[in-house]
Order: sequence, then structure tokens, then C-alpha cells
Amino acid sequence: MELNSVNMHLQKDATLQGGKYKIEKELGQGGFGITYLAEQTGLDRKVAIKEFFMKEHCSRENGSSFVSVPSIGSKDLVDGFKKKFMKEARLIATFNSAHIIRIYDVFEENGTAYYVMEFLEGKNMAEVLKEQGTFSEKASVDYIIQVANALKEVHSKKLLHLDVKPANVMLNTNGEAILIDFGISKHYDEAGSQTSSGLVGLSDGFAPIEQYKKGGIASFSPATDIYSLGATLYKFLTGETPPHASDVFDDGLPVLPETISLSLRTAVKKAMSPSRKDRPQSIDEFLAILSQVEEEVPAEVDGITLVSPVASAAISGLDSVGSNKVSNLVDTNADIHNGVSDESSTSLLEDEKTQIIDEQSSDGKKSGEPVFNVKGVEFKMVEVEGGSFEMGMKGKLFMGSSDNPVHKVNLDNYKIAETVVTQELWLAVMGSNPSVFKGNLQRPVENVSYYDCVEFLNRLNGLAADMLPNGLKFRFPTEAEWEFAARGGNLSKGFRFSGSNNLFDVACCKNGRQTSTSPVKSKSPNELGIYDMSGNVWEWCSDWYGCRYYKSSPKSNPQGPSLGSSKVLRGGSWCSNVENCNVAYRNGSNPGLKNYFGLRLAL
Repeated sequence: MELNSVNMHLQKDATLQGGKYKIEKELGQGGFGITYLAEQTGLDRKVAIKEFFMKEHCSRENGSSFVSVPSIGSKDLVDGFKKKFMKEARLIATFNSAHIIRIYDVFEENGTAYYVMEFLEGKNMAEVLKEQGTFSEKASVDYIIQVANALKEVHSKKLLHLDVKPANVMLNTNGEAILIDFGISKHYDEAGSQTSSGLVGLSDGFAPIEQYKKGGIASFSPATDIYSLGATLYKFLTGETPPHASDVFDDGLPVLPETISLSLRTAVKKAMSPSRKDRPQSIDEFLAILSQVEEEVPAEVDGITLVSPVASAAISGLDSVGSNKVSNLVDTNADIHNGVSDESSTSLLEDEKTQIIDEQSSDGKKSGEPVFNVKGVEFKMVEVEGGSFEMGMKGKLFMGSSDNPVHKVNLDNYKIAETVVTQELWLAVMGSNPSVFKGNLQRPVENVSYYDCVEFLNRLNGLAADMLPNGLKFRFPTEAEWEFAARGGNLSKGFRFSGSNNLFDVACCKNGRQTSTSPVKSKSPNELGIYDMSGNVWEWCSDWYGCRYYKSSPKSNPQGPSLGSSKVLRGGSWCSNVENCNVAYRNGSNPGLKNYFGLRLAL
């Protein structure tokens, strides 16, 4: 029998499950499996399929799909690992985290086993680091928070990943970190004793010393994955692979550069302690250590960035990660001017359509500022005439902001909502009210993630499909559009806050002794007649947050970096201090997180 020793993978156009899946090409091969790009024909979508194939023990006859084990002595070994492969694939499929690769199907065929997972079109973090060297402190911490939240769910099922490293973290097209490749994971029972044998294969620099010892990971301990998480953070910050665990054990961890904040250096050192008992014993404990980072790092000094106050709140457990449905909501730069689409929105009933009423000025002429009516709830869009302005803020940089250098920006005409989305409007569109501060539906909706807002926009655009002019759709404002409107557009008087130099004339905020959000229009409007662009709730913008973006931002209609880990937030909230409410102040947060965040519509 002639065996193909080179092309051991399935051939292009090979099918699985009676034609349900069609192979397009091989994506990669390791010691224990081959991954393919495939088409799920019934749903017309791309998927990734992993085939169990132990390279040292399995063979495939030339031109055949069938996998054989030529050595009789290897059969029991291969069968044992194949059962583990399927068992843990089924376990991973039960996870409900936006930051864990999704598994759709598991089956046996061709003498081996397969699992089908979502196809991620982005790059892994090792590839991204190779291109750009390091990540900023803020980006590093944001990514690590996402991976840590993934591991928290993994550990809740008494599973250790055992191979956390940049190459096993994908950065998808939404800028989210996704944990992949559970190939050497190990499952434990409730008592913490292992119930599956891990595959051989360690990643030097990222695996702790116990993974090299016989019986070293026989009992369940989150501290093992936490070492790898700390090593991944080390790589993000320095661009260097950490030393081998034995070197760390003998000589300690190399001193990290002093340009990295003390609290972050401490977090890395603690996570990578040679002794397992000296590391954080749970993901929550590790995140608590990271929560101290906010107090140490300046916003941006010589290229160093800090976790924003919003992000640090997420670390300490004030925010929650968005639901698993966000993975199906794709936000691209095209969404900024094309709105957000959702095919399901076309099925809405006719009697739920939006009504549009043109406001009339005192002389009877249309003002160009339409009032929309959704299920009896009215909201007004304000016309903003395009123009040029100086974006950014001179002088002091406040913690968490990166509002320099000041640079000229040109914008086209657009519309922006007179107020943020109220709880009344959110309830009318979504059927529920997620806000923390209830009791008055004229308060802003808050406690919504960026992805929650994407779903809101999808539904709103379905309701308004026949009413919007020129094929436009409701969307997030870009960061530049937001700031221009907050400054008063072409009518700007150069105020520090949106409409006044006296913050308390225009903003509901901490220094005004606020204890909660206030109903919209409780304060004075700005020069364009827009309310609450300083204070009340932070407002999501469409841009990815880039701490150095102002240094390379285009002059005309900038739309932010193409990728990132945080979405821009603007305006401050009811519990913000004076600085956060400045029209030029910038902030950002993981798009899956929730806090006192809201949404202002744009067209």
C-alpha cells in the first residue's frame, strides 16, 4: 500500500457528513491534528474544521480520506486520545464566552474524529506582535482581561487550557481577543483530580515549571494557566518571549523596563512566580491585582498608556462581558456611513414602523431637523453643517486620555441626535430596559455595551427602513463628529464643556453632587441646541480607540484605527470629574463591557 508521506491532509473539495461540509484548503497542521477551511454548504458559511490526526501514528492512503493506524501497538494510544479529543470538544462547545472559539459540531468519520468551529478571519497575537513589536500598556491589559475572562469560564468547568500564549489568542475583525486551540487541555473532576490525559507538547517560555514535571499537573490549579497568562502579558509589553520556566526558577524573572508601570510589572512578576502557591490562585485574584494598574500609569507619556478609568472598573468587576450573540454582529469601518444591518429586522410588523415628522421653523419653512416617532416615542435629529475645527486639547493630558496633538479635521454634513437615547426609546425598540437608574424613562439608557447598541441600531433601522432619506441608516457618530458637535459645530464659542465654561450649567456630573443620571434636557443645550454632551452618560463612538491615533489621523472625515481592543467613549458621566467632561477628553473600553455607557444616534 502506497502512503502519502507529504500530503497527509484531506484534498480540496473532499466532503464530510454526506456533503454538509466541503473542504477548501488546509490551514495548518500540528502533531495531533490538521485544521481546514471549509464551507458549511447548507448555511453557505465558512467554518474551520479540525481533524484528529496524530502525525507520528496515523497515515492516509494517497488520494483517500480514510485515516489508518498502521502500527497495531499504536492503536490503543490513538483511540484513547481520539476519545479525549471528542470529549473535550463537546465540553468546549458548552462555553458561553465571547472570547472562546465556538464549536458547532463534533462527529466521527473516515476512521478519525472532527470538530467544526467558527472561522476567525483575523490574525493571532503572535502575528500582530511580529508586525508591530509590542502593545501599549492599555491595549495589553485590555487583551489580557478578555483572555482572563475566557479562562474564568474554562476553569469553572474544571478544565485547564495549558497552552495560553500569543499564538493561541486570535484578534478577530472586531478587535476582540479570542482564546483558541484546546489541543493539550486537561479535564478534572469535582475533587480536582485529572480525568483525561493531556497531549504532549509544551510552549517554552509560556509553560510553568510544573508542566515539565511528571505528575506536576495531576491536580486542578488555575495558577498553572495564570502563569501562562502572565507570560503572555510579558510578551505583549516587551515583544520578547519570556525565558524558559527552569531559568525563571533558577534566576528569577528578568527585570522589566522601568518605563512599564510598577503595578503592571508587579502583576507580571506575581503571575509568573516559579512556585505555583505564590501565584494568584484564581482569575478573580489575578484581575484584582491588575485593578491597581490604573493608579500607576499616566495616560500617554513617551508612548506609554494606561488602562482608562472605565477599563479599570471592568477589571475590578464592575462591568460584565457581553453575551455570546455579539460574535455574529460585525462592525466594520463601512458601518460608519452605511449603518448596521440585520436581516432579521425586515420581518418587523408594518404597524411598528417609524413615523417621521418634519419640524417647521417659525416662518413655516422646514428646518431640516426631522423628528422621528417610534411606537409613540419621539426623538429629534439636529443638522450639523460640515466644516473644519481643531480637534484635541492643548496642555495637560488627563489620566486615560490621549487628546494630543491638536490637529485640523474637516467634516461633511451629518445629523446627530438632540439627546442620548432615552430609556423610553430603548424600551420601545428592544422591549426591555437594562439601566441601573430606573424610575424616569426620560433618563438616558445606560448599562449597555457597544454590542448591545449595535443590536439596538439593527432593530431601529428595521423600524425606520422606509422613512430614512437617501438610504441612510442610524449609526454611531464617529469620534470626530461627536467632538465637533459637542464643541457647537460652526457656531462654536470655544467653550471648555459642551455649551459653557461653567460645567454645572450644561452637565450632570460628580462635582455637581450627582448621585445618579438625570433626565435628558435637565441642563442647558450647547450652541447647536444639543443636550448632555458633557456628563450624564459616557457615549459610545464608532472608532476603535488608538492612543496614538491623533499623530496619524487623516484630515477629512477620520474614522479611527482599523483594529483595536477598545471602542471610543466620550463626554463623561454623572459620576465623572470635571476633566472627563471636557469636549476633547478621550476614553475607551472593551466593546463587550457595560457601565454608565449610552448611545447618541447619528445619520
